[in-house]
Amino acid sequence: MSGELRVRVRVLAAWQDVVLRLPPETAIAEIKAAALAAVHDTSDADEFVVKFRGAAVANEALSLAFAIGTGQHFTT
Repeated sequence: MSGELRVRVRVLAAWQDVVLRLPPETAIAEIKAAALAAVHDTSDADEFVVKFRGAAVANEALSLAFAIGTGQHFTT
């Protein structure tokens, strides 16, 4: 898979949506850190839970592509 994926992340602590363009191999943990940085939240990223379609993403080492079910599997 080539190119970047457009991802909208809602940071509830700031009640803001952040739009990121990321390669599909980006780890979920990296997306979380980027979203927090975009809203200038310096809290510990481990204090936040990532959810996709309402369900918690338990393994934040999984890639964006794998987590959204594109059929590609990347791990970090």
